[in-house]
Amino acid sequence: PKTPKPRLTEYNKMFEGILTDALVFKKLVESFKDLIVHVHIEVDESGVHFSAMDESRVAMLSLKIHSHSFAKFVCTKPQQLGVSVKNLNKVLRIADNYEDTVTLSADTDAYSYLQVVFESR
Repeated sequence: PKTPKPRLTEYNKMFEGILTDALVFKKLVESFKDLIVHVHIEVDESGVHFSAMDESRVAMLSLKIHSHSFAKFVCTKPQQLGVSVKNLNKVLRIADNYEDTVTLSADTDAYSYLQVVFESR
């Protein structure tokens, strides 16, 4: 299969990571979607770190996807994002094939959004 190319440009992207198995990422999010409302995402050159606590403050989520786990990973500036797990799970419902890739990215804007792009191989 073709190796995906990052869409990152030095002017508009803070990070971009391409996972070659979208279903694995989908299942990770599904595993905590009923427990966590909002997840805090920290991105740096070492990878992507998800952290959150449930509303009752009993359970804590700490999940690290190392940069080497991505097919391609580029981070030009460390940044933090907040994401609704409910909305992220809705987006990830699109993934239904082990051959789909998912690209996670964000720009350098002060109001960055997590961008999720699916591609079929």
